[in-house]
Amino acid sequence: MTEEPDQGLARAEGEARREQAEAQLHGHGLPAWIRAAAFLGVPALIAIFLVYSLVIGLVRRVTDIESTQQVQGRILDALVAEAAQGAQEARAQHALLERLMRQACASAAASPEARAACLAP
Repeated sequence: MTEEPDQGLARAEGEARREQAEAQLHGHGLPAWIRAAAFLGVPALIAIFLVYSLVIGLVRRVTDIESTQQVQGRILDALVAEAAQGAQEARAQHALLERLMRQACASAAASPEARAACLAP
């Protein structure tokens, strides 16, 4: 049986159309979200989208919290250094004030015993 060229071409076109129809029927050529909705169902797809949205939002919040903690850590380190420097200056001022008070006490003392008591630690 010999086929004419037009008949072979028509058969090939028919097979191509049939394959295309089957592909469309099985979801090929459709967007992925439509295929997922058809396979999983719309409620499941909505739930997956909501979980995805929450996770993305949570990641952003955690990143913001981490960067805020880093800034707060640097501020705390600066405050600790400033407090240590202030404490050192306060000790120096206290020592100077104590020395001046002992000198004033010794200068105002009426007897050598009182002067010795002023200078004793």
